[in-house]
This record gives sequence, structure tokens and C-alpha cells, in this order.
Amino acid sequence: MLLACLWAACPFTLLVANSGTNDALVGALVLAAFLCSSRPVARGALAVLAGMTKFAPLALVPLFAGSAARRGRAVAAALLTGGALVLAIAVGPGLELFWDRTLGFQSERSSPFSIWGLYGGLGALQAVVTVAAAALAVAVALIPRERDEVTVAALGAAVLIALQLAVTHWFYLYLVWFLPLMLIALLARLDLRPAAGGGRARSQSRLALARSGSGPR
Repeated sequence: MLLACLWAACPFTLLVANSGTNDALVGALVLAAFLCSSRPVARGALAVLAGMTKFAPLALVPLFAGSAARRGRAVAAALLTGGALVLAIAVGPGLELFWDRTLGFQSERSSPFSIWGLYGGLGALQAVVTVAAAALAVAVALIPRERDEVTVAALGAAVLIALQLAVTHWFYLYLVWFLPLMLIALLARLDLRPAAGGGRARSQSRLALARSGSGPR
């Protein structure tokens, strides 16, 4: 309930709603994939489905697969199978057509809505940021070794933020891609109940924004 209220109160979600774009769908699919921690096939399928809406969420697949692998290779294989099925359906009409309508178009697109598009001569620096973002997306599959679902939310938000820092075309609408994961990471360990003597308690989280499993895995 709190997560829904915070989503509704965020000015950028209102901006997305008024713009009529599909960016809210990205955030919804990312959140759905995160919540399917006990359903690896669904988590993989939803993560790739989010990536077929806007490509950035595909970077979450290593994170989700790495977390699934801690529960066994079969779990990780199920997650990757779910994602592969969605990818196969999306690319079904033809790889060349898929490329032309997506990455091929984006690779030739200029935009003033980032420092990379607004200023010239930053190609080398952008390449460094892009490589660093890709390295982060891969690294979180393995590090940290011990994690719970709240940690997964924080890592997922960090990966999406890093990728947005690297893109040539960026806009405020993209903030909602990582907003649900960021809210979970920031609030899930807080206890928002009033303390006995007034104020707010600062003990361990009992806020059920997301299923955190049975603790670190």
C-alpha cells in the first residue's frame, strides 16, 4: 500500500501518465519481475518482457540469474529459460527487422537530452561510462555473495541508474524505470510504526514492501 501511495505521489509518475508513454509499463514489469522471486520462470520472462519494452531492464537478467543460482543451478536455468522464450517470441518476425526497428534506429539517433548529445567531444568518456555500467550489471550477478531480496532491489536500481547515465537520449520519463526498486531498497528495512515514547522506531524492518525471503542466501 505504501509503495502504491509513493508511486502516485511522485511527480515523475504523473509526468509519465500525462505524456502517454510506455515508461510506466517498464517500471511495472520490473517490479513484477522482482516480486516473482519464488517463480524463476516468471521472473526471467517478466525481466525480458520489460527489456522488450525498453532495452535497459535486460541488464537485470544477470542480477536475477545470479540470485537464482544461489538456490541451485536448476533455478537459474528455469529463470533463463523463461527469459529465452519471451526473447524468441519477440524476435520471431525476423532478427533484421528487429534490429532495424530497435538498436539500429537508436544507434543513429542524436539527442540534446543528455550531456553526450548536448556537447561534442565526449565519445571516449561516454564509452568509459557505458563499459562501467555494463561491468556493474555483470558484477552484481556475483557480488555480494550474501544477499536478500532487499539487496537485490538496491542492486537492480543501481544497475538501471548506471545505464541511464550512459545513454545518449535520456529524459525524465526514464526515472520511473527504477523508482519501484529504489523505494523498496530505501524503505523496506525501516520500521515506520510510532515508537512508544513518540517519534519513529529505528529497529529492523517489518515493512512488507517486498518478500525478502528467509534472510541472506
